[in-house]
Amino acid sequence: MNPERRERELRNRAARRKNFPDRKWKISARGNPHIEYQGHHAVIFQQRNGKYRVKIGSTTGHKSYDSLGSAKLAVFDGIEWALKKGKSL
Repeated sequence: MNPERRERELRNRAARRKNFPDRKWKISARGNPHIEYQGHHAVIFQQRNGKYRVKIGSTTGHKSYDSLGSAKLAVFDGIEWALKKGKSL
């Protein structure tokens, strides 16, 4: 891959990641934000301790996040990772 193409792809990914939390998120009947992105359905739910967990497809993450914004970025990173690896979540 040539350097210009690689740099363009990195810049595009950085811009997508920066704008991802501001996308239109729907709210489920239980009050959880969810989104369909790149063919993956993701849900963020708040735990009793006030932290957030992420579920992408049928995979629930093990990490807890202090803020909704950081959980949204984790959704983006998880989906991008799955697309890069060619895995379904």
